[in-house]
Amino acid sequence: MTAAAPLPLTVQLFSGNNQGATSFFDGFGPQKPGFTFLDYLHVNDFTAIHDQHGDDSSRFDRPYIQSYTNVFHFSYASPLKVPGGLLGAEVLVPVVGLVSGAGAAGQSLEGNGTGFGDVTFGVVYQAFPTLAGHRPVFDWRFAFDVIGPSGGFDPSKDVNQSSGYWTLNPYLAMTWLPAPRWELSSRLQYFHNFSTDHASNPPSFPGFSFRHGRAGDAIEANFAGSYAVFEHFSLGLNGFVLTQVQDNRTNGVAVTDSRTTVLYLGPGFSTQFGPQNKLNFNVYVPVVTRNVTSGMQINMQYIHPF
Repeated sequence: MTAAAPLPLTVQLFSGNNQGATSFFDGFGPQKPGFTFLDYLHVNDFTAIHDQHGDDSSRFDRPYIQSYTNVFHFSYASPLKVPGGLLGAEVLVPVVGLVSGAGAAGQSLEGNGTGFGDVTFGVVYQAFPTLAGHRPVFDWRFAFDVIGPSGGFDPSKDVNQSSGYWTLNPYLAMTWLPAPRWELSSRLQYFHNFSTDHASNPPSFPGFSFRHGRAGDAIEANFAGSYAVFEHFSLGLNGFVLTQVQDNRTNGVAVTDSRTTVLYLGPGFSTQFGPQNKLNFNVYVPVVTRNVTSGMQINMQYIHPF
């Protein structure tokens, strides 16, 4: 009897989640009821696809995936009185443009053009800052978000705006100001992914039929530190690390060697112009990338409270 061929990877961790999108002063938020508008611009230039060992995948010859994402983030702090902070809500709406391809000798990569990505919505608790005298030294925020598969998805394409599945995404954001001019921030996130019958261009061969798949859960941390060179301008370093804690699954069966691991590092800055406008800028360079696309990432985050 011939052993059955291993099941192929059909659904995997979505690269459109918050990997480095938030960085400097992340734990601080609104201190009074009202609306805050945030705008994120991500530019990803992926020029490699790495296997479980971090080596170039033999399936692709000179692959590239370029994505341009603008996320409109609306945050509301309610006037409801809760101990030690404010209770609110947030909605994030991305627009994603995709350009992709691969060399003629390898497997092709076809993107799904430009369209809306998956909408994120959830509830937020923003704590009031901890003070040392009159100086804030620590602040934090907790949110429980849900990511819905509302974005563009074409099962005949290799790269889509949507993951195709639901995700629960709780996170904790923190900022510590250990001394005047110095800042350290981190955002800890968990991604619990649900099963789906959507897959991007699933393989088709005798004896296999895709029915459903599930991306394994993952833990991610964004981290950053900066020093205020001038009164409203800080230079720093930023990065993010992500690891899957479960295998991806196809038709209910775990796919071996399918877990994603990434580590990116790079420089950045944070600046404030006017009393109500703040801008963070980050560059990320891949250090470790396994079972994932790899390449430079640039992120800009604009914040304006009303």
